[in-house]
Amino acid sequence: MHFLKYSDWDYNEVTPQLVALKQHLSKLIADPDVVLEIIDEIHDLSAAEARTQEFFDLLDSTGVVFDNLEQAGAIMLLIVDVRNNTRLWTNYGHTPNELSSREKSNLRLLPSVQTKYIQKVGRNDPCPCGSGKKYKKCCGR
Repeated sequence: MHFLKYSDWDYNEVTPQLVALKQHLSKLIADPDVVLEIIDEIHDLSAAEARTQEFFDLLDSTGVVFDNLEQAGAIMLLIVDVRNNTRLWTNYGHTPNELSSREKSNLRLLPSVQTKYIQKVGRNDPCPCGSGKKYKKCCGR
């Protein structure tokens, strides 16, 4: 039953990260409706895996003004936290934090693409198959 909530495009999972961001934005913006709109947009941008600049463009378009770099940095850390805890279609419904915290031992490593140096066999050298014949008379035909 819990998964059916995600079939609704307008459903936003209320995570502790979104709550923390909402509290922080409420200190900067007096209108609670604007804060809710920004939170919804940030969630949508996170789900769409938007670039960092798009988050700042959103804040700028809604009139959020930062007093200093520390304030902007604090908001960005909260947004990154929201983004890392948002369920993504590309992760089959998992959050980036869930995937990074999984045990890595069950993952199979891809084979190395390095090629081994193989010494070239000359025509008159013994055949590498072990027959004792010259390469040109054995496998070199």
